[in-house]
Amino acid sequence: MLGVRCDHIERPGSGSRRDVAARTWLVASLGFAVAALALRLWVEPLDHGYTRYATIAFEMVRSGDWIAPHLDGRLYVDKPPLAIWLIALSMALANTTASFTQHVPNVVALVLSVLFLQRLGARLFGRADAGWLAAGLYVSTQLPSALLRDKRIDPLFSAFLLGAFDFFHAALTAHAPSRARLGNWLGAGVFLAAATLTKGPLALVFFVAVALADAAWTGRLRALATRDVLAAAALWLALVALWPLAMLHDVGWAAWGQRFSERDLVTRFAGPLHYIANLPLRLAPWSLVLPALALALRPLSRGAGGAALRLPMSWFGIVFVLLHVTSAKHSRYLLPAFPAASLLCLALWIEPPAGVAAVLAPRVRKLRDAALRFLFGLGVLAGVVAPLVPIWVSAARSVWSGLALGGALAAIGSIGALRRLRADANATAVLARAVVVILVIEAGFDLLRSGDFLANDDLAAANVALAEVAAGTPTLLLQLGGDEHNAILLATRRHFASGDSSEDARRFASASPGSLVVTRPETLAALRAEADLAVGEPVPLRLAGTQLVLASLRPIAIAPLGVAPSSAAPERIAPSP
Repeated sequence: MLGVRCDHIERPGSGSRRDVAARTWLVASLGFAVAALALRLWVEPLDHGYTRYATIAFEMVRSGDWIAPHLDGRLYVDKPPLAIWLIALSMALANTTASFTQHVPNVVALVLSVLFLQRLGARLFGRADAGWLAAGLYVSTQLPSALLRDKRIDPLFSAFLLGAFDFFHAALTAHAPSRARLGNWLGAGVFLAAATLTKGPLALVFFVAVALADAAWTGRLRALATRDVLAAAALWLALVALWPLAMLHDVGWAAWGQRFSERDLVTRFAGPLHYIANLPLRLAPWSLVLPALALALRPLSRGAGGAALRLPMSWFGIVFVLLHVTSAKHSRYLLPAFPAASLLCLALWIEPPAGVAAVLAPRVRKLRDAALRFLFGLGVLAGVVAPLVPIWVSAARSVWSGLALGGALAAIGSIGALRRLRADANATAVLARAVVVILVIEAGFDLLRSGDFLANDDLAAANVALAEVAAGTPTLLLQLGGDEHNAILLATRRHFASGDSSEDARRFASASPGSLVVTRPETLAALRAEADLAVGEPVPLRLAGTQLVLASLRPIAIAPLGVAPSSAAPERIAPSP
């Protein structure tokens, strides 16, 4: 994930022992981080986390209808389908609903984010290693790191928007009209369309606002009034319009309009200062350099080279302000601003090109280096604590060797970086080590989650309990929430009837004798009290973090429709063993 040139990591020549040790540590640390992340995504149960998009994707694969997405048999209009298409494609190719298929969009987002930040950072700062450092800052920040491991669509949306800004900047800073400029504008249109098909028209709002602000600030507004821009806009419109037109052709305006009117698309609210209050936590650990950045940003933005910082400043500021004026608020909505935040933080170590005369004031350097010392202190502490974690967390015992290795890598890198920091060594080399140490620490948490998944595999036991369900026995899901319903569907790869009351259970038992019911223990207890239902011995199972039970269900003397039930008290039937 971070390929910083090694000549910026160590002062000695490439043949020295210290340089070889640095290269070995870098490769081992990045390999460890990638392996730990891959293990976590592989062993994660499919019922863990947000399963809505996977359920829609499964329905696409099962039905063959990739145009009109459905959830629980109803048209899904909350989000465009691009991320769902990626999940469905992985399910179809791998012929499984395993959890790793649900992570495909975010794996794509991770790769695209690193590549686009590398391109953009190298262009802004005039150094190839600056791009890799910007990518490292981004993936090691708390919010991107957490969401890239989740099953939400925000990382993919942010990656596509980042790609649009990268191509926009390349087109805007081209020296003369050319095929390359047209290609960059068309690239911006393609990735803006992808962002729009991931999370809707918010992508267009962000892009247009940032593009206008940056072009106005850098005196390039005329560059937006060209045929190349019109061609990019036409390409964006054509790509975005294809899917909704095809869907409306299939389902009709009336069905779409009715379903859209039933949905409340704004469901998350918070106070007016929600994002300001959450920024330090979500930007951790790099929020430690915010005081230094606040002091240095003005001198860094002066002069010809300072123009390079105007795009990330416009980008972060516009997105941050627009999010504050909307009624819908959630901390993950901040993610599209975080690539810009990474570029701004990087300016504390790498000044933009074009002969910028600004030099960091001594107190800014002290604040910046103090933040790094704190991070390296955490790395040393990780080396001490990591091997001891299984003493307190039993689930960590299966991954003890990995934790010990990660702790050793974090400690070795931190101790070496502290020595170089005291010697006033290459600043970017020290930053590179800090980024890699944070990635190693995050990898340790990935291993802990993997150990927890392996030690508490509820899904394996649930699959045994659901074997009869998966075999085709008629089954009713009674009073279950969306997460539990989705988990059972993905685990058994079958569709089920749903119900909300004992009357639904009676009708289902009457229509399907010898059926099964999956519900919560308290609901099953209520069914057992019904006079005209025989409920078998419950089999416990746990899915999506909820305790459920499965039992047989059969009717007893259910009166035909239209015939009044007898006034005599029905005979109580003991539950079948």
